[in-house]
Amino acid sequence: MLRDLANLAQKTIDLGLGLVSLAADKAMEQLNWLRQQSQGLRSELVEELVKRGQMSREQAMTYVSNLVNQAAKPTDTNGESASSPRTIRIDDDEESPEKGGAIELTEAADLRQQILRLQAELERLRKQT
Repeated sequence: MLRDLANLAQKTIDLGLGLVSLAADKAMEQLNWLRQQSQGLRSELVEELVKRGQMSREQAMTYVSNLVNQAAKPTDTNGESASSPRTIRIDDDEESPEKGGAIELTEAADLRQQILRLQAELERLRKQT
């Protein structure tokens, strides 16, 4: 019984490794296909730029290579390179709760009331039409 369980575990591991290997092979095939397609698109873009007379062949090749390199760089949400240090800004707006906090709360309440009035007015106008 224990031997059967060990045999089943080994077969399961082998199956898992086989699936991983197959997935890796398929991914490499797709990656190679995408590389071939992008190379073709690069050539077409270079030819189009040269044909329009906007750039020489060398300038176009350099331009397209730079575009591809820029696109390949990982970027964060701010569009900065992920490998560069992030700038973190800390706003130190210390206000006493008696002053700034109370004013902000009353302003927020006033704005909410205005929104409710505008929503009611909008609904009234919709019903009229």
